[in-house]
Formats: sequence, structure tokens, C-alpha cells
Amino acid sequence: DIPVMNEFVPDNVRAVYATGWVMGTPSIRKNMIDKIKENGFNAIVIDIKDEAGQLSYTSEVQTAIDIKASRKMISNIKSVIEELKENEIYVIGRIVTFKDPIYASNISEIAYKKYIPKEEWTLAHHLFLLFGRYFCKALHPLCDNCKLKNYCKYKG
Repeated sequence: DIPVMNEFVPDNVRAVYATGWVMGTPSIRKNMIDKIKENGFNAIVIDIKDEAGQLSYTSEVQTAIDIKASRKMISNIKSVIEELKENEIYVIGRIVTFKDPIYASNISEIAYKKYIPKEEWTLAHHLFLLFGRYFCKALHPLCDNCKLKNYCKYKG
């Protein structure tokens, strides 16, 4: 269980930013906590999911496991959040949502691997590439001639 609530919310948030790698390295994290307190800051923004699609902690979400998005930058995210709370530092999780190259490069692969036998994955991969090249084109898709149009979310 990852705690999602803070017991306190500062009246005026004064935050610094930290990557998952920074928060996952105890010596750097301790130094950062000290600097936050010394310089009048009261909050920290931590990468939970960064612009590369990497999760800073080990997720138990099946899709994250399937696409290998967890990088375990922070070995125990719950204890890190508790440490920040103990130091009266408000925690803000940064989750990049509209840019996720890990998910984007894996989602079609995950979808077809659920329904196509493993021995046919290579053939399916090539057929999907050809289908995209000749039917489901970005600029002028041939939806009227497509055998999958009844299943398609695009329906251009």
C-alpha cells in the first residue's frame, strides 16, 4: 500500500523537485531533506512516473509489470514518504501522463500476445506492420476498405 494522503498541507507550498534516482539514494535524500529545511522549503515533488515512462518504484499493476516500466529507483517508496512526512515535508507525486514511450512501444505487442499463439508472434508482428503501412495510414487511412473497421476505435 502506498500512502496517498498527507496529514498536513502547507498554507504556501514552497517545493523543490527530485527524480526517483535522487529519492532512492539515501545519502542524497538525507542531504536534500537537510537543504529543504535549511532554506525554508516545505514540500517536494517526486517523480513517480517520469517523461520516459519509467516508474520510480516497483509497481504491482499488471500492465506495468508486462511492459517492464518499474525501475526500482526507490526501493521502498512507503518508507521514503514516511521519512519526508516525519520531517514535515509535504509530498507531491509527479506522474507524467501524456508522454509514455515505454507504454506506447509495448501496448500493441501486449495486445496481440494475449490472443496469438507464441509461435506466430513473428508473423503477426510483420502482418501488423504491413497493415499499418497499407491500410491504417496516418494521413489517409483506408477505413472503408478495412476488414477491422467494426472493431476500430478510430473509424476515420
